[in-house]
Amino acid sequence: MEMVVIPKADLQTMIKNAVIEAMITSSSQVEVAKVEPENELLTRKQVQRIFNVSLPTLTRWVDKNILPCLRINRCIRYRASDVQKALQLKKGGV
Repeated sequence: MEMVVIPKADLQTMIKNAVIEAMITSSSQVEVAKVEPENELLTRKQVQRIFNVSLPTLTRWVDKNILPCLRINRCIRYRASDVQKALQLKKGGV
């Protein structure tokens, strides 16, 4: 087996060109899904900042069904519409 040495700059250029070519070829085949704002999914960090609470507090809220979440593999996401409803409840004194 023969080893080929490629300079870092050349390798970066080759990878960049391959990615660009793949994006151009697939862009005509892929239809971009339109995400409506109320269906947007938020991360735990985003929701933590919105409510200004700790991550354990978010976990308690999920356990108490105050704020529903979606589990996608190991990731936890919150629907923007659910967060909006919880914000309205919080402002109302709940």
